[in-house]
Amino acid sequence: MIRVLDLPRATHNHLLPLLSNNLPIYDEKGKRSARFIVTCLCSDNNLVKSAVNYGILARCHSVVGSNVMFLTRRYAWSLDQLVSGQLLLRNADFMSRYLSTVTSDKTRSTHFAMELLCLREHSWEFSNNSNNNMSF
Repeated sequence: MIRVLDLPRATHNHLLPLLSNNLPIYDEKGKRSARFIVTCLCSDNNLVKSAVNYGILARCHSVVGSNVMFLTRRYAWSLDQLVSGQLLLRNADFMSRYLSTVTSDKTRSTHFAMELLCLREHSWEFSNNSNNNMSF
């Protein structure tokens, strides 16, 4: 993302998801992992279901089990909610959860960075008005 936006390498990581309107990598991986686990648990293939169920029962001794434990702690889900497929795993739900954790300082910093990017790309320009409004 830093290369795409041509940002300095020292750009703070908390700005990138807000600038790109995407989830942080950590949450994106969590979302994909949760969807994969639920898909496997709902599979028609008994071998797939059994392998994932065994992994969940083994908890920390399997990759699936440790991922489930991570997901339940990170997103405050119960194991029953995840296993039964009761959870909504939509992008909007993950995004609203992430945005609820963003502080007003981070929001202001992101807006300032976005304004600077728009000025650099000539998307915005300063007007010649005496009240110094920006125009598109």
